[in-house]
Amino acid sequence: HNDRIKPMLTFLPEKYLFAVYDRWGSKIFETTNPDEYWDGKVNGKKNAPPGVYVYYIKITTSGNVIDEKKGTITLFYP
Repeated sequence: HNDRIKPMLTFLPEKYLFAVYDRWGSKIFETTNPDEYWDGKVNGKKNAPPGVYVYYIKITTSGNVIDEKKGTITLFYP
């Protein structure tokens, strides 16, 4: 039972962005806090419908190296 998701980091970045988008490209979650999770809610209010969502992560290291990742999250309810 996984009811929240966040990137797992092995260091504390200088800058951090984690965002989740719906299939129409609307941002439904965003945080700059590496300890904050997405709990499957749209803008923190109601549960997002089941489906595939896109995540975007942008991290800046202490050496000023920028790393960006994109991928998908499949959300479903048992």
